[in-house]
Amino acid sequence: MNVENIKLLRDTIAASGRLYMRGYQTVANGAVIADTVDQLHACGNEACIAGFMALLPKFRADGGRMGACGEPYMSLGRAALSEWLDIPQELALDIELGSQKMNSFVGREFCNWTSADAVRILDAVLSGELS
Repeated sequence: MNVENIKLLRDTIAASGRLYMRGYQTVANGAVIADTVDQLHACGNEACIAGFMALLPKFRADGGRMGACGEPYMSLGRAALSEWLDIPQELALDIELGSQKMNSFVGREFCNWTSADAVRILDAVLSGELS
């Protein structure tokens, strides 16, 4: 588990206070896909957990890149969340795409997760409650 990266992602989402789990980024008012977290907020876009990760300079410095819809990629392709956070792929998929297990943990459907839910999930990964 990469504690530094998990904390950076958690803190970025917490500071944003916004989350959109129905896509990697929303595109508001004719804006384009943002390339940074600052651009994301300036143009009114929102992002999901993996979408926020794709915007982080450290993710990019570590070899990550962002696809046309705001999705993150690394050397393992679409397994970027697993690779960059160094967590099991099944857990990463539960976080990125939702699952019954994760919905039960959060207490609401995937598409309705909030930034507070994302912070709680990442804290639970850090504590070992989710693995």
